Amino acid sequence: MKQPLIFFTVLLASILNVGVSKAQCPGPNLVVNGSFSAGNTGFTSNYHYDTTLHTIIYPYTVGSDAANYNGWSQIYDHTCGCPGGEYLLTNICNFPALECWNEGIPVKRNTYYTLSFWGVSIHNSSQASIIVFFNAAASGQKSVFPDTLGVWRHYTEGWCSGTDTSVYISIVNFNDFNGVGNAFGLDDISFNACCTDSLHTTLTDARCFNDSNGSASITAMGCPGFTYYWTPIGATTAAVTGLKVGNYTVEVDDANNCRIDTTITIASIYPPAVGNACCDTTIGIGHYANLKVSPFIYNDSYVWAPSFGLSCSTCPNTIVTPLANTTYYLTITDSDGCTNRDAITVDVSCGNVFVPEAFSPNGDGQNDVLYVRGDCINTLSFIVFDRWGNKVFETTDKNIGWNGVYKGEAMNTGSYVYYLKASMYDGSAIEKKGNITLVR
Repeated sequence: MKQPLIFFTVLLASILNVGVSKAQCPGPNLVVNGSFSAGNTGFTSNYHYDTTLHTIIYPYTVGSDAANYNGWSQIYDHTCGCPGGEYLLTNICNFPALECWNEGIPVKRNTYYTLSFWGVSIHNSSQASIIVFFNAAASGQKSVFPDTLGVWRHYTEGWCSGTDTSVYISIVNFNDFNGVGNAFGLDDISFNACCTDSLHTTLTDARCFNDSNGSASITAMGCPGFTYYWTPIGATTAAVTGLKVGNYTVEVDDANNCRIDTTITIASIYPPAVGNACCDTTIGIGHYANLKVSPFIYNDSYVWAPSFGLSCSTCPNTIVTPLANTTYYLTITDSDGCTNRDAITVDVSCGNVFVPEAFSPNGDGQNDVLYVRGDCINTLSFIVFDRWGNKVFETTDKNIGWNGVYKGEAMNTGSYVYYLKASMYDGSAIEKKGNITLVR
């Protein structure tokens, strides 16, 4: 008979999975007789096999119904829940820290495995407290069996093989001695090679809605050697920073090319600042538009940009006189330091650029000077030629026109040719040529 293990009081704590669990265990069950359908074979125990469950100390047996022993209630196995099923039953009222079930199993290196089993309380006083050991190392905290008789509960433990090529698994009852109860059953024990079992996620929300200071980290349960890929940011580390409010998906691959993924959501601690810029409008050149914020909040700050042409760039309401179509951006910062941004566009209506077809420089004060007409002209070159091709007038100032005089002499009535090249405040360019008539 194999001697009981010597156990220490310091046990390894299991990691609480608060993220996603998507265990994929495609490998076959490596336990020989996990359903106990073959009876008392395929495993070992530090309990004593006793078909009566009461004639020797710390007995166990493989049977179909707890009602067949010690006057207990009827409890069938987990596999079929029927009289013909088999499971392991124990009667260990005062011998804790014994290996109830053991099996040695060959394993692959650097592979993640999951042990799964079902437990039931046969006596409702002092329930069993189970710890699983892999190669004499405790896998986690105690699992207490149900306090309701006949209720089967599922239990799982994960294990990474590392450099090991075999594992000795022990299911151990650690119930403290109190002289009564502590009778339990086991059934449907399985041990399978699995893909990455679960992800533990830690999140930090962004401070403000428009900030990029959220963070997330992923701890994968399984064998080391994980790779990570975050969408849509393309990061390849377990921890990511600089996150905005939104959804992010991380894919985790283990050393055996098994994949698990989860989507996390970054929220904000504070909402964005409140307010909108008002309102899109159209004005004529030289006119002004009123820009304002709605609603106005006293403790918030406001900045308009670009500041050129604004009467006040840090006021909630301001006046602007643009020379061309311009989009103005408003940044609002509230008392929490959170911002919001909005934009409005002021379109400037320029009308047409034209040269009159005729003018009459006769000193009557009516149409005596020929000007280039247009509200949005920035620069120009305006030249007038007589019918023989002589240049009789030239200007680059839209406020200077031709009075019909060339070299100190009044020009005769007749037809003249002009050429105009101009640039506008909105950046566009115009080229025109045509005829004008001088009338005396």
